[in-house]
Amino acid sequence: MHDANHHAPLPQLGGGDSSRNIARTIVVALTAFLTLVDLFATQALLPALAQRYAVSPAAMGVAVNACTLGMAVSSLAVALISRRLERRSGIWISLALLAIPTVLLAVAPDLITFAILRVLQGIFMAAAFALMLAYLGEHFGPQDSGGAFAAYVTGRSLGPGATYMAVFGTCATVAFLSYSLALWQGVIWYQRSVSTTIKQNFDGLVYALLTAGTFGWLWPN
Repeated sequence: MHDANHHAPLPQLGGGDSSRNIARTIVVALTAFLTLVDLFATQALLPALAQRYAVSPAAMGVAVNACTLGMAVSSLAVALISRRLERRSGIWISLALLAIPTVLLAVAPDLITFAILRVLQGIFMAAAFALMLAYLGEHFGPQDSGGAFAAYVTGRSLGPGATYMAVFGTCATVAFLSYSLALWQGVIWYQRSVSTTIKQNFDGLVYALLTAGTFGWLWPN
């Protein structure tokens, strides 16, 4: 006999998914921005650092940019083992480890130690960067991944005080490519309508311009 009091579960309505996506996008942009500051903040301190370690500006510049060596090595290593890494855990572990050389830089006793710490910074920055991009591609839906990629790449590419047009141009380009470029594989491989794809690309352009305008408006001075 059918139990009148027993009902199938009803679908949940509301904006929970949208709110979570917005929150994730904010976290992604903030993470990218803070790691960017960690990478480039020392550039503004080059004269003071050269004086502190009693070395030439050229030698200090080499030590400061030693992070690129760590980033190159780390990017290759992560590419080789990324399938074995859980993305989210890898990201927060990399960021936590990044804090260690960052703090130690404040008390580095000599130029060699400073350069070694910068290499370690590059290793953990690149690991977090690579895993973050993989995480975005795997966990954001097609409509949300464009904004998420735009948030991360713009946050990594431009520092505070960037002009409105610099932020707008970078963000609009990344967002448009993220929203629209993948649509054309449907035309090539699945015989989807070209006219429909062009209309979807126009929608992607509108979304990209809105995303870029918002980023430019909110970008920190």
